[in-house]
This record gives sequence, C-alpha cells and structure tokens, in this order.
Amino acid sequence: MSKYAKVSIKNSITTQLLKAVFSIYFVLTVVVTCGHMTQDYLHTKDSVIDELEVIRKTFELSLATAIWDMNFAQLKSVYIGMYTFPSIIGVKILDPNGKSIGMRGEIINKNGKAVIIDEKGNQVKKEGASKLFWKTYPIIFIDEGEKNIVGEATIYSSTNVVFNRVKLGFIIILANSIIKTLALWFLFLWIARYMLSRPLTRLTNAADQISLDRLDDVHVDVKTKGRNELKVLEDAFNMMIQKLAASKEEIKKSEANYRNIFENAADGIFQCTPDGRFISANQAMAQMLGYNSPDHLIISVTDIAKQCIADPGESKELLFALNKTDGLSGIERQLLKKDKTTFWVSESIRVVRDADGNIEFYEGIVEDITERKELTEATSKAKEAAEASSRAKSDFLLNMSHELRTPLNGVIGASELIATSGTRSELLKVQEIVRSSSHAMLQTVEQILDYSKSNDRKLELVHEPFRLDKALSRIATWFSHKGSMLAIRLNYDFDPVDIPADLVGDEVRFIEILNHLLGNAAKFTASEPFATLKIKVLEKSLEEVLFEFSLVDNGIGISEELHLKIFEPFSQADTSNTRKYDGVGIGLSICKQLVELMGGKIWVKSKPGEGSVFFFTLRFKQAQTGKPFDMGLLHEAQTVVETPADDTMSLKEAVPEVVMPIILDLNKALLESDPSAISALLVAFYEFNIPKRKELQKRLDDYEFEEASLVLGEIAIEIGGLMH
Repeated sequence: MSKYAKVSIKNSITTQLLKAVFSIYFVLTVVVTCGHMTQDYLHTKDSVIDELEVIRKTFELSLATAIWDMNFAQLKSVYIGMYTFPSIIGVKILDPNGKSIGMRGEIINKNGKAVIIDEKGNQVKKEGASKLFWKTYPIIFIDEGEKNIVGEATIYSSTNVVFNRVKLGFIIILANSIIKTLALWFLFLWIARYMLSRPLTRLTNAADQISLDRLDDVHVDVKTKGRNELKVLEDAFNMMIQKLAASKEEIKKSEANYRNIFENAADGIFQCTPDGRFISANQAMAQMLGYNSPDHLIISVTDIAKQCIADPGESKELLFALNKTDGLSGIERQLLKKDKTTFWVSESIRVVRDADGNIEFYEGIVEDITERKELTEATSKAKEAAEASSRAKSDFLLNMSHELRTPLNGVIGASELIATSGTRSELLKVQEIVRSSSHAMLQTVEQILDYSKSNDRKLELVHEPFRLDKALSRIATWFSHKGSMLAIRLNYDFDPVDIPADLVGDEVRFIEILNHLLGNAAKFTASEPFATLKIKVLEKSLEEVLFEFSLVDNGIGISEELHLKIFEPFSQADTSNTRKYDGVGIGLSICKQLVELMGGKIWVKSKPGEGSVFFFTLRFKQAQTGKPFDMGLLHEAQTVVETPADDTMSLKEAVPEVVMPIILDLNKALLESDPSAISALLVAFYEFNIPKRKELQKRLDDYEFEEASLVLGEIAIEIGGLMH
C-alpha cells in the first residue's frame, strides 16, 4: 500500500476538525464554568456577610453594656466569643475617641495594613489585605430611652472562608464539565471518522491506484447517504478518471507522433547537460556522429566538446554567446565523428532554464550540410577554374599570336631578301632564316597537336625495345643542331654500371619529355646555360626497372607557390616570360601528361635565382641482352653544345629595305604600347645584328616605351644612311 493510502488518527482531517470544534467548545465551557463558579462564590460571600450581620445583632447589647459599665473583662469575653464563629477571623473594638479597647485575630490597623493579634494582644505583621472583607457598625447603649454611642465594632472575614465553603461545589462543577467534554469528544470523533474519514480514505486509496495503464479498473464509492459534499467529491473524482481515460489515447497518439518525428527526423535532435553529456538524442544524431544508436551515443560520449567538436576553442566561444542570448541559430561549424573524421553542420541551439534562472540543459537541432558545403566549394573552385581557363585561353591566344607571327615575319622578310640577294652567302643566310623560322613554327604546331592528343586520351604508347644510352645520345645530338636559340652545356651525373641500358617502352615519348625539359633549361637561363642529368634506379627486378630522372639547371628559378601551376596548360611562372623567353606555355603540361601516361610522376624543386631541379619517374620493362650502358655514345654526341658566336646577319649584310619596315612597325607598336606586337616584331628584328640592341632591350625590360622609341629612331637614322 502506498504511503498516501493510510493516514494516522493524529493527522486525519477528522482529528483536525475535532480540534477546531472542541477548542471552541472548550473555551465556551471554561467561560460558562467560570461564570457558574463566580456566581456561586458571590452568593456564598453574601451569605457570610449576612452571618456577620446576625452575629453583630446577637452580641451588640452585650458589647454596649460592657463598654457602658466599663467592664473590660466582660468586653473581652464577648469579642472572644464572637471570634470563635467560623465565619469570623478577626474582631476590633474602638471607644468613641477611636482608641482600641479590644482586638483579636486578623484585622486592619490604623495604618491600613493587615495584622494578626494573638491571644496576648501582641501584634504580628501580615502583608496585604486583599483577602479580607469586613463590616463596621456603631455600638449603641440605650439609657432610659436615650441612645448613646459608646464605641465602634468591626467584624472581619476573608475569601478563604468563602472558598472553603464553595470548594466542593467548584470541584463538582469542573468534574462535570470535563466529563461532558471528553464524552462529546470521543463520540464526535467516532461519528466523524465513520462519516468523513472513511469516505476520504476510500478516495485516497482510489487516487493511489490511479495509473494510465489501468484507469478502467478504478472506481470510487464513498458509501455516504444523501447528496452531500462527499458524494459530490465522489462524482467529481470518477469524472476525472473518465476524462483521464479519454485523454489517455490522445496522449498515446501525441507521444507516438512526437516519438516518430523525433526518431525519424532527417536532422539530428539532442539535449545535453551544461557539463557536456548527452541527455537524449535521436537516431539521426547518433548516425551523424558515427554511433549505432542513441543509447550508444549517450553512454560513449562523456565530454561533447572534446569528443564531438572539431575545434574545442570554438565551442567555448559558442557557449559564452549562447548563455548570454539563450538561443542561437544557423551556426555553421565542423563536428567530429567517432572515427575522428570531420563533417559540416548547421546548428540551432537554445538554453532551457529552471524557475530560478539556472541552466538545466541545452537542446538543439543539427543539419548535416557537408554536401552543400562541398557543392559550394566545388562551385567556387569551378568558377575559379573557369576564370583561370578563360585567362589561360586569352594567354594562349596571345602566345600563339606571338609564336606564329614571329616565324612568319621571318619567312616574309627572308622571302623579300631572296628577291634582292645576289651572292650565294647571302642566299645561304636567308635560307637559314627560313629554315629556323619554319622549324620554330612547326615545333609550336606539333606541341599543340601533342597536347590535344594527350588531353583527349588519343595518344597511344608503343612498347618496343630501345637502348637508353642511344636515346640520350640522340637528345644530345639533336640539341647540337638546334642552333643559337637553345645553346646549353649538358652534363651527366650517374654510374653507368648501375643503369640498365636495354629497355622496352616508348623511346619517342621519353625523348620528348627530356626535349621539353632541356629546352626550358636553355630558354630560361640568362647566360651560359648548363644542365646536369642524374639517373637513379629506385626499383629493379628481372622484368622491370623504375628510374628517377632529375635535370638540374642554372636558370632563373621558380617560386614555391608556382610549383604546381607551371604544369597546367598554357601556364608559365610569369606570363610576362612568354614575351621575354617565347613559348606557348604547354611544354611542361605535355611532360606531365606523358609521364603520367607512362605510369610515373613529375615534380620540381626550385627557388627564384637558384635554378631548378625537375624530377620524374618512369617504369620500363627490361630486355635481357647483357650489354652494359655505353657512356662513350654520350661523349661522341658532344655533351657540350656550343652556339655560334653570331649567326645573325650584320646590318651591312642585311637589306635596309627589309629592316626598315620592321623598324617602322616596331616603333608604331611602341607608341601604341602593344606588348603582343612588340614581342612579335622584336624576334624578327633581332635576327639582324642591330646596333644599340642592349640599350633598346633594357628600355623595353623597364617598360620605358617612349625612351625605347627614341633609341629605335637612332637605329633608323643609321639604317637610313646605308640606304643612300
């Protein structure tokens, strides 16, 4: 039985009611009893006073005669006789002059103080006179019909005399009141418990049995007669049970709906304590954080900031702001999964406080926005890539214009020279201009075609036996015939004993990779370019070998942030380099595609002004012939490639009519500040040994186009003198 089902008699409502009722009854009883006792007391006192009057009349003649006769012995015997009456406690006799002539017992002296006179007439002091009451009357003696006042008598009595007479009556009255009060108390208690406590106990037992799971079994019958308050309470209680039963299904439906929403919500829903522990969470929240179930999450996570937040410092700042505002929404941050991987979420959190304003817990909703973040980032990158592609397209068109116009100008100029040249040496020089210009234009077109093929995955590799030493000798031989444009000193740093020479693979693409790298090494070096080729064997078996090739040059170098960009199509470390050093900007992109197509990778290490080291790895199959690597082939191919000191025509050897149009076009480009036209015309212009060339180039490098135009004018004056 529940602790609420049984109430002690002491604490029952019946007892409380009896206390209230009988408190009032007791007060009334006391008041009435006191009234009866007071009335009895006053009546008894009046009786005592009447007795005093009778005694006075009885002894009045004896007292008057004794005083008149001056017989004091008789007087004493008279007042002592009076003192013997129970109702008298004191007698005092005075003469006409107020002088005491006889006293006995308790009296009031002339000073108003109560004293006791003993048998010998001695006075004993007695404090207070509050309990004494008395009656005073004159003593009259009649002599021959004449009344003579011979003295004054005072008879004393006290409240003790009265109380002694009413004491038994008082006891009977009190006993009667107490007996009636107790009898009524127990009678009323028994009736009240039967009519009130028992029905209330039934209500209490019924209330204790109320449960949402068994409301149909609960019914109250207080078993009282008539339509009284208890019957009304019984009906109200039963109606309450019916309403609870009716709302039970609604509660179940609401709870089921809420639970369904909570458990099946796509977003995570949680409640957590201020010290960082989960109170509740739905399945989505648990799965977001990498746990099998909400129970697993609640048990496993003991510190949310450390176990679930990617940046704990950010969590402290968030809690500080949340406690000030009591609610935040749209918070984007990264959370940690159980496996320590991160993901992006958008959170809305609020603070739940108690009645005193203290924080009870936090609750919130979490939305996984990782895909949206990635999409936004991908969109941003795509936009940047599109913009970069657009810039690359513009750079490509500009470079192509330069790369094609330059050799075309050379061909056009050479064709005009052929028309005016007569000697064989002049024709040979013109032929060299046509050959080098045509080769440059062909190389540009071939690079574009190679890139297009590799980019469209149409480039196919061949797997044929070849000798590595012969391939390297062909590269050296090819560079020795490149002429003045790519003069470079080529060195080797590897032990031929460790290098397999007979390989199976695409020799042409291998040579093309080194061709692009060596061409860049020569092109991007200010003076006396050289390069060192190093070869390492990283892996080797009977069937395959993995090489690491590295080419060290003394060029201008590349800043670290551009190490990846230079391998993108139509890109150089600085787009202005395409003007100064020529090139479309796809050589390294072709190298990257070829290396990856052949199963390797390529990278660079470089700093501005310190040269560059280009690394690439390639895997080839081995052809077992047993022939060692032949370093002699490399030496025969002229490892040092020298450029003729000056293969350009001198100004006197050139036809002024051919040079002057170039000067005029170049001057126009300078005045219009057209970098593309300037670059294209300079290449054709520098085919001739022009005076003041260094001064002109310095002005152009500093973008001093007006000063460069003045230098160009001085050159034109000198050429004009030759025309005459």
